Amino acid sequence: MAEYELAIVGGTVVTAQGEWRGEIAVTGGRIAALAEPGTPLDSERTLDAGGRHVLPGVIDPHVHMPSGGDFAPICERETSSFIRGGVTSAMVFVAAPDEPYGPVLARQIAAVGSTAYCHVAFSPIIESMEHVRELPRLAREHGATSYKMYFAAGGRELYPATVAVDDGVLYEALGQIAALGDPAIAMVHAENWEIAAVLAERLRAEGRRDPAAWSESRPNALEEECMRRAAYYAERQRCPLYVVHMSTAEGPQVVREARSRGVRVDGETCPHYLEIHAQHERAALAKYNPAIKWRADNEALWRALGDGGVSCMGSDHIPIRWEQKSAGGFDDIWETRGGVPGSATILPLLLARGVNEGRLTLPQVAAVTSGNAARLFGLSGKGRIEPGADADLVVVDLDREVDFRAELLGVDYSLFEGERFRGWPVATVLAGRVVMEEGEIAGSPGDGRYLRRELQERPDRRGVES
Repeated sequence: MAEYELAIVGGTVVTAQGEWRGEIAVTGGRIAALAEPGTPLDSERTLDAGGRHVLPGVIDPHVHMPSGGDFAPICERETSSFIRGGVTSAMVFVAAPDEPYGPVLARQIAAVGSTAYCHVAFSPIIESMEHVRELPRLAREHGATSYKMYFAAGGRELYPATVAVDDGVLYEALGQIAALGDPAIAMVHAENWEIAAVLAERLRAEGRRDPAAWSESRPNALEEECMRRAAYYAERQRCPLYVVHMSTAEGPQVVREARSRGVRVDGETCPHYLEIHAQHERAALAKYNPAIKWRADNEALWRALGDGGVSCMGSDHIPIRWEQKSAGGFDDIWETRGGVPGSATILPLLLARGVNEGRLTLPQVAAVTSGNAARLFGLSGKGRIEPGADADLVVVDLDREVDFRAELLGVDYSLFEGERFRGWPVATVLAGRVVMEEGEIAGSPGDGRYLRRELQERPDRRGVES
């Protein structure tokens, strides 16, 4: 019998701390040993990296899938796309506005084991005070310790089954999350929908239907104001805060200012906020909440990925097919359907437009795609390449040139169709098994497992304000 199940040889290992040439030995789904280049490794299978780079598998902290009966088939379809892009762990939001989360989470956790091609964690969406009261049970019984809130439109249904909270629910939730201990964390969608509604009504009355009208109805100040409010309440309640999908140049500055006061605050951005802007030819396709902004915001967010103002890359992945996306047309931005499937584009974009255009280093990519998310969300064993860590890995070829086609990532449309990309994921390893190689799926539904997170006392927690 071979000593190891898998050996990954001939590559350069990359983590948030740096890069070095060496070999990786894997057994039982974990990294068993790291070795100097050329060290013989007795293994059942050898994956030759061929001088390419090996990174921790991508963790996408921002994925949407439907809750309930539609979850299982969509989870299977979407996660098969994720692993083509090097995503090994997806954090999926769960919505249940009219029922307790316990039974919903139990059903979805059970479905992961038979449908998911990659690992899955769940982040319940807090929509009421009843949900706030459930949080200790969700954390202890189901290992769900990240919770999202939409605010600045209290009580309004923003999307089907998604209700925004008022400041009272937000404040109580932050206190409850703080009391749970690490790795419990509050996630907020920072966008003032009330002001956006007024601006949108005015622009529609003026006859504006162009994509830039959507961005003008949701200007930068609407994100900045909500971020400042969320950071203030988080500071008062001593609660870790994570701002999802930052879209503005101001967002990272708010993060930095809050950190200077001792607030534990981090944020993410997404592929569309790095590359698409209100005057881009694909602005209508990139309709989102928050809206894409302007070219200066794109560049500011790229810089913030490099200097720490943005901690993570998420996708805000929306699992809609082209026939659904295109049903509303693209000539009237108010009728265009929002969202795109984007999880698998995270790593290709950061390689092509980040590393190969000099905006980011590979260790920075490893940090914002994996290491930081593992630390912030308590994903034990993830985001590292060292003995004992989970063997969730991706091999990338920085020199591979690809004419981007959505089908390469297992989806039927993308924001980047037809663009020339240099840098591409060529193999994905999940729990020590090669599940994608050269774009071909070698894994199966149910390869992924549910990522349960365990609570621990927060060393710096001093209690919460009443």
